[in-house]
Amino acid sequence: MFFRLALLELGDSALFEGGDGGKFFSHDLEKLEQKAYFYAGQLAAMSILHEGPGLHFLQEDLARLVLGLPVDLTEFDINLLPDRDLKDILQQVFNGINLRTLYIKHKTNTHYLSLIAFFARVSHVMYYYTITKL
Repeated sequence: MFFRLALLELGDSALFEGGDGGKFFSHDLEKLEQKAYFYAGQLAAMSILHEGPGLHFLQEDLARLVLGLPVDLTEFDINLLPDRDLKDILQQVFNGINLRTLYIKHKTNTHYLSLIAFFARVSHVMYYYTITKL
């Protein structure tokens, strides 16, 4: 009962954003520095170990990525993302604009820059993950 209530509270916290059954991690650098995401992961792990729920509120593709399961993101609907700036970055990247051009265009917007850096890091990790699977 404890873990069920704790994870319900966690799902409603500022660590996540989006609708029910489709939440994403919020992009909060302060919470990252405070290790709030780490502790949320520990809470979820303890819940699962005690036969409680996991992070059932995560968006399905995100949950599969977190669990290391295969995900087909070719049909992913970026409109599911709650962050408008992130949607804008992804749309521009899908339209062929590279991250360096976005950086130069938005170098005074720190929120936008942090999202570009985050996306660049994810792209880098996914690239190496793909290469090692070949």
